[in-house]
Amino acid sequence: TTDPASLSFGRTIWPHADDVPVTRTVTYRNPGPTDLNLELNLRVIGPEGAVAPAGLFAVGADRVTVPAGGQAAVTVTTDTRVASADGYWSGQLVATAGSTVVNTPVGVSKEGESYDLTLTHVNQAGTPATSYDTILVGFESYSTDILYDADGTVTARLPKGRYGLMSWIDVSPDKPEAVATLVQPELRLDRETTLVLDAREARPIRVTVPERSAAPILAAVMGAWVLPDATFVLGTSSSSFDDLTIAQVGDGSPYEEYKTVISSQWAKPGADGLFSNSPYFYALSELIDGRLPSGYVRHYHDRDLATVKPDLRGTTLPGQRAERYLIAVHQHHIGSLGMPSVITLPAKRVEYVNTDGGVGWTTLLRLGVPDADGLLDVQTQLTSTVTYQAGRSYQEVWNDAPFGPSFQETNSSDLGITRQGNQILVGLQLFDDATGHPGISVATTERTALYRNGTLVGESPVAGVGFFDVPSGPADYRLTTSATRDVSDLATSTEAAWTFRSGQVPGDEFVKLPAMAIRYAPKLDAGNAAPAGRAFDIPVNVQRQPGAPGAQVRRLTVEVSYDDGRTWRDAEVRSTKSGWVASVRHPGGAKYVSLRAKATDSAGDTVTQQVIRAYKLK
Repeated sequence: TTDPASLSFGRTIWPHADDVPVTRTVTYRNPGPTDLNLELNLRVIGPEGAVAPAGLFAVGADRVTVPAGGQAAVTVTTDTRVASADGYWSGQLVATAGSTVVNTPVGVSKEGESYDLTLTHVNQAGTPATSYDTILVGFESYSTDILYDADGTVTARLPKGRYGLMSWIDVSPDKPEAVATLVQPELRLDRETTLVLDAREARPIRVTVPERSAAPILAAVMGAWVLPDATFVLGTSSSSFDDLTIAQVGDGSPYEEYKTVISSQWAKPGADGLFSNSPYFYALSELIDGRLPSGYVRHYHDRDLATVKPDLRGTTLPGQRAERYLIAVHQHHIGSLGMPSVITLPAKRVEYVNTDGGVGWTTLLRLGVPDADGLLDVQTQLTSTVTYQAGRSYQEVWNDAPFGPSFQETNSSDLGITRQGNQILVGLQLFDDATGHPGISVATTERTALYRNGTLVGESPVAGVGFFDVPSGPADYRLTTSATRDVSDLATSTEAAWTFRSGQVPGDEFVKLPAMAIRYAPKLDAGNAAPAGRAFDIPVNVQRQPGAPGAQVRRLTVEVSYDDGRTWRDAEVRSTKSGWVASVRHPGGAKYVSLRAKATDSAGDTVTQQVIRAYKLK
């Protein structure tokens, strides 16, 4: 055995011309009954596998005798003045005596060109700041370093290079939410450097909206460094800009890979000071290229904003509520923060969003019954990023029944039902609303399975998701997926099955398979209900998966159930100039309508879909 078990020579500071050789001692202990004559060799490699040059490491002796029941010591020396690459040099001191081999790890870190960066933090009182956070982003290393010392001055030893710096200095111990944000978009560290980060240099942010009764619920300042292989986003937020100030450190020069995003969201406060069921909502987010302004003023006017009027349909699950999110997405996929606004469904409201710089908006609607922690049972509809035009008004419908799988053009980047080589891949949702917003829902049971020529290929425990290895030869396939849920009183059970023929796809290309989705567009009220006791028309559209081979729908059948699928009856289906229409007569006394349909195309491909409790009756 050896003592110590390894030899670390630590880090030698750059430059290395004046380095002092470092010597360590390793002691071999021999508890055996005979002396051991050890032959000693060093095996050390460095950066990129380079072999250690002569003199970088040296052993005090080539051989050493360790007496029986005794010990012997040798020295190992590293001299980093020897011409060699900067970086880690490591290996083993190998001691051998016949079949006995003892390995002792050795290593030294030969620091590359590095410099001290000293940061002094000053609060608004002009005294050393003790409450602050500073993060340094390494442009070459794609790393982040948190720099802090309790006395307000911190020194870090860092490799030569380019960095970005963001610091948050607490303004007052009595107002923990009040923060001064300081940014240096680019810091070139090529010498010993000292910076003073002074909260007194930060200037206020002032934003206003047209509606005088509006109050802010979110105020945020974010900085993003868009590097070739990564994007770093840092920032701070509060309930109001009253507590946030900003400034750029340094000479104020812009840096093209740095972006600032200043965002705010506004609504009408209720008598309780909360914002539930506000009749309007402002979501504003602006990207500023290259710099962080020292202070910011923006007064939004109606002409600057797009108006979105969402019609949010409802369900009747006891205790259910909804949360609405609007999240800005800027170029380079830089997102912003979004605060949830609580809404009791069904509801209508007006949303105002800005359009500066082509900003897009991703919108979410989350539904459920809050648990003990206030979190919702997850049931979400969302949009991909939508770009609006200032001065225009948009109508949207959300959470409208029936729910089921869909192949929307806006979702064409989704996996869908695809083949690559000898693998069939499935990625779709079973609870998209009638408008086509992709729907994600907690399920109580779920399954996806693939059959080839009637034989099970594989199955997945997740609805709408599966990756199946298949033989290369052409064959007839049947793909099935299903889910049940109890987080809604609609679409409590959803099933879909596709049949198609497929063979090996050459190369690495992803090929969309000939899948269809049956979509319904009944005229329902705000509570997703239709009138009972009368005839009712249900427009039906058979969507083809975008990118799939073209074919025409040759046959469509629709069935309806009023007892949750225990019995079914045929609906009258007719083809019109505007599409298919299924005609039914809703009986009096029934509470829900379930739908089952099958479509066949000209190539013989089929889809069968069933949704229990597709919509309500009243």
